[in-house]
Amino acid sequence: STISFPHQIALGAVADNKLIYEMGREVGRECKRMGIHINFAPDVDVNNNPDNPVINDRSFGEDKFKVALKGIEYADGMQDEGVLACAKHFPGHGDVNTDSHFDLPLITKSISAFDSLEFYPFKILFKNSVGSAMVAHLNVPALDSSGLPASISPRVTTTWLKDSLNFDGLVFSDALNMKGVAKYYKPGTVDSLAFMAGCDILVFSEDASRGIEKLKQSIDSNCISMVEIEQRVKKVLAYKYKLGLNKPQHVELENLREDLNNAKAKLLRQKLYEQAITLAANQDNLLPFKDWNYKKVASLSIGNSGSSLFQRHINNFAEIDFFNQPYEHNEKSFTVLFDTLATYDLVIIDLHAMVRAASKNYNVTEEERKFIEALTGRTKVVLCVFGNPYALKFFEFIPWVLEAYEDNDATNLATANALFGAEKISGKLPVTASPVF
Repeated sequence: STISFPHQIALGAVADNKLIYEMGREVGRECKRMGIHINFAPDVDVNNNPDNPVINDRSFGEDKFKVALKGIEYADGMQDEGVLACAKHFPGHGDVNTDSHFDLPLITKSISAFDSLEFYPFKILFKNSVGSAMVAHLNVPALDSSGLPASISPRVTTTWLKDSLNFDGLVFSDALNMKGVAKYYKPGTVDSLAFMAGCDILVFSEDASRGIEKLKQSIDSNCISMVEIEQRVKKVLAYKYKLGLNKPQHVELENLREDLNNAKAKLLRQKLYEQAITLAANQDNLLPFKDWNYKKVASLSIGNSGSSLFQRHINNFAEIDFFNQPYEHNEKSFTVLFDTLATYDLVIIDLHAMVRAASKNYNVTEEERKFIEALTGRTKVVLCVFGNPYALKFFEFIPWVLEAYEDNDATNLATANALFGAEKISGKLPVTASPVF
């Protein structure tokens, strides 16, 4: 029942970072309207591993400078509205091929590699007064040779994050029910370990009572001092005071849905998606269409059982014959389509029903890929991809490609407008999908 703003990978394609600041402000305003005081955003991981199963489209991309700049704008926007931002996932979750929700990822990079790449956005956001940081469940031998996950490692959480990088804001653990730690440490035990490592607030405890008991035992056995406990408690209270939580809290339910779905926010969302649209391939500058001299044009929507929103929008621009192919298809159905579409001067294909997972090839099937490749050998094909930009690696053979990043009402409208020149195309790919893209 709330507005869904673009995934960070789509924001990574947006040239105008002021829009990301405005989005941060709107997210902050909506959080406050609902009585939420902290948002675990932005993700400032540099996603430089295309096979990353957990960060992926949650990152602004693979360029550490863009990640830092966009992270600042998002965080500043929220914090200017009085909502605490959180830089995550320290020390950097962008180069893994294991999902920490299911197991503990291992990163074998050197300290210098971490310092020059993964640490960079964190350093910039820390200097820019981001209020909090979240520590990931990662095994990074270069930062701690003991094999402890970063979230329960004093070396990572205190020596590196607090001492070396001089971060004095609130430190959150990543969720303690995630298998990256829960698989190896019992509920309660992991809570006390995370606290002793340097985390001020423990997220998603599986047994808070047991965790408190373990902390008391740690005090009794002089593993942690009461002075340290008191300092952390005062730090948390100071942030609560800063966020206005020393005053009575009330969320007005009247007009709540209307306030969260206001016209200004909807317009901002549309603008962000419009600016994200990326012309990934454009041989001879054919796109956007300028001189429309095609006599016979087809539109094929793959992944929809009926006509797509995109098809309904391009129907406003030109006379086009429409076809669709549901996601549940086979080679025979493509053969029938091929014989028909090969007779057209131009075929515009919009690709839907995609997923974010590299392990599933983003839901791009071999039948689809072979069909589209064969069709490009017979006629002009323009491809519009409504999904993960890493999927572009399957379409290096196509001379004209528009990348839309997501599949929703805003991207379908924005892509149609971009294709026919009704909106300027200004997006840039935030990641490398292949040598061509």
